[in-house]
Amino acid sequence: MKLLSDFQPDIIKIDMDLIRNVDTNRARQAIVRNLVRLCEDMGIQVVAEGIETPAERDFLFDAGIRLMQGYLFAKPAFRAAATVDAAAFDVRPR
Repeated sequence: MKLLSDFQPDIIKIDMDLIRNVDTNRARQAIVRNLVRLCEDMGIQVVAEGIETPAERDFLFDAGIRLMQGYLFAKPAFRAAATVDAAAFDVRPR
């Protein structure tokens, strides 16, 4: 938290260790929701990394995160463009 107050970055990335199973873990949900709220107040964009399931994506979208990356969207590719699954971007309103 001190780093956020000292440096105030334009963007932060939430590590996949916090993202994993966020859709079913209340403690992780509370941390993510409050981190998003704090970053909104400070004008900082949030990127979530390591999204692997539609349920994780849906929770993060509902929490206000619009920048996401992970295997759900595309697998890393060596010397080629990654194949992107369009269905991974299908966030349904709740």
